[in-house]
Amino acid sequence: MESRTRTKNAGETQIGLVALSTDLTIEQDFHRVFYNLPVKIHTNRIHFDNPITKDNLIKMEGNILDCIGDLVPDQKLNAVCFGCTSGTVAITPEVVEKEVQYGRPWCPVIDPVTSVIKILQTLKTKDISIFTPYTKKTHKSIVNFFTDNNVNVIDDVCMGISSDIKVANLNQEYLLKSILNFKTKADVVFLSCTALPVLPLLQKLEKITGKIYVSSTQALIWNTIKTTGIKTKIKGYGSILSK
Repeated sequence: MESRTRTKNAGETQIGLVALSTDLTIEQDFHRVFYNLPVKIHTNRIHFDNPITKDNLIKMEGNILDCIGDLVPDQKLNAVCFGCTSGTVAITPEVVEKEVQYGRPWCPVIDPVTSVIKILQTLKTKDISIFTPYTKKTHKSIVNFFTDNNVNVIDDVCMGISSDIKVANLNQEYLLKSILNFKTKADVVFLSCTALPVLPLLQKLEKITGKIYVSSTQALIWNTIKTTGIKTKIKGYGSILSK
């Protein structure tokens, strides 16, 4: 059971979450972490068609503005989280931010890959290993994004799955064993994909290996906390959130 140190905030923090229409995991993870805090999560779904390919991911760009327009339009938001790792890479973080801010001017936009880079900066390391559920082409795009941003990818592996529905339905024991079988040399391991149901496994993975594990959703949540000034430390979902 997770525990947390809580400091009262003045009012509630309002977070907008853009989730893929096919993602069965991210919304539950956000509510799992923030359930007992003065934070409200407002979710809208953006249309996406499996399989997870570059063409399908790029198609989402044309749907971002409509999605943001229907995301509690009369409610001021403290941040908008774009909940797709491979989609952010395909569209680029800059374009994601631009499209979101067309509908939400000046609102901070948080994406998974930029969040991971900020975590690496906080940890004062450029070395990382990458584990993804994707097929080779999508996986390679994630690796290339980090190398293009001056991150040293020590080693990497993918599971070869093309549907985020299948990703979300991975058995927890099977997923744990798959990650542990990735004998990485880096001290920080990035587990990509917001649909990957890995958040409840992070603490166990760190205890077994002594490494730091960072998931896409965990990174989004960490950056949301830092960006909006939420005063809390969350235990039970990896060391990054407990600091």
